[in-house]
Amino acid sequence: EGLVGQSARSNRVLYFNDRSRFRVNTTTNLSAILPAAYLVLPLVYNHKVEGIMEMTLMKTLDEQDFALIRRLGFQLGASLNSLHNEDVTQKLYQAMQQKTEELTAQDEEMRQNLEEMQATQEELKRTKEEVERKKEQFEMLAGNLQGAMFQMNLNPQTGDRRTTYLSPQIEQLLGYST
Repeated sequence: EGLVGQSARSNRVLYFNDRSRFRVNTTTNLSAILPAAYLVLPLVYNHKVEGIMEMTLMKTLDEQDFALIRRLGFQLGASLNSLHNEDVTQKLYQAMQQKTEELTAQDEEMRQNLEEMQATQEELKRTKEEVERKKEQFEMLAGNLQGAMFQMNLNPQTGDRRTTYLSPQIEQLLGYST
């Protein structure tokens, strides 16, 4: 708004050295001074206004001072742009670090899940093999059960068991004899 907004919008230096056109008093701790000139300087970098500097001057500017102040505006604009870019870069870097940490945690979680799945697969494989072995044993026993007999005596005092007779089919199925 006002002269500052006008300078920012137009990207132009506003300079007034006619005291009758402005009524700005500069107040310090010691006194109030009516300045000799008033300057609004856009701080520009790559044709973009990065900021505005407003100055009240105790003396009017000559062409050499004016050129120096304009260069100062460009340098300050470049510095402001650099600070802004540094801030953006820092925020992007922090966001990247956070994403990296999240991805590392997800990677670890996926690795643990994979290990659990592999352990479960191995357990299922062992269980399947055991079931297959038991099925084969059952089928062999069921197919040879006819005519299979054995006799076992139990000692009631000691609880010992003693096999006294095995038919040839049982001997063949189980692989041992009395």
